[in-house]
Amino acid sequence: MKKLTLFFVATLLTLSVFAQNADNKWALGLGAGPYFSYRHELLGGNEHNAWKSPAFTPELYLSRFLSPSFDAYLKSNLGIRKFNEETGTDFVNMALNLRYKLANDKLFSSDAKIQPYLFAGPTLLSDNKDKKLDFNAGLGFKFPVSGKTSIYLEGKYMDGLKPTMEK
Repeated sequence: MKKLTLFFVATLLTLSVFAQNADNKWALGLGAGPYFSYRHELLGGNEHNAWKSPAFTPELYLSRFLSPSFDAYLKSNLGIRKFNEETGTDFVNMALNLRYKLANDKLFSSDAKIQPYLFAGPTLLSDNKDKKLDFNAGLGFKFPVSGKTSIYLEGKYMDGLKPTMEK
């Protein structure tokens, strides 16, 4: 239970270091949070489907204001999972996303305390063996804290890498 609480708190601590708006078009952000992976494996001739326990992912992004409704951002994640009492890298992910801000004064107020957005774009996912160009999409919420800091909470779907099956 402690690990789940720690991961939840880490997710909520995704901070934008510099505020982004029409006057200040660039933003730099850093964050952390949990990720969950699903594996379909062939074990001893039997198929096995399993969710792995949550793991930790630090992230860094660079964002560019395009309009009151759209931002483009480059985001990098590094999945860190504990393997056999050793910490290891599970994956590296680079994504170029387009963010549609619902708090654009058309749907929601641009100074709302909770600012929802949708995002999608191509992503390059790699682990120690494979690389894959894929697509990710998700939903997020921005919580402005001050003029230069916001907290983000988001979830995304990404297909991921398939392990090589050997019989």
